Amino acid sequence: MGSDVLVVLLEDNLTVAERNLVALGEFARVREQRLLMEAAFEDQKRAQVERILQRRIVAAISGIDPRRDLAVEIFTLEPSAESELGALPD
Repeated sequence: MGSDVLVVLLEDNLTVAERNLVALGEFARVREQRLLMEAAFEDQKRAQVERILQRRIVAAISGIDPRRDLAVEIFTLEPSAESELGALPD
């Protein structure tokens, strides 16, 4: 992915309520609720990742596959000095 992208895979992360919805076949409802929660916590999530990595986030993308109980968080980061130097021609 390169040094300017962080990908986080989360397995076995559905709540009890979400598991119950999945058992009922309500996959779209689980996705919809997760999107709402992601929006509610996006600023906190970005702040934590920026603090830990000491890099500014340019974009954040979240997704979930409730059938597989797998979620993904993708962060594109502002290029670091090292990555910019690596992109320069010799």
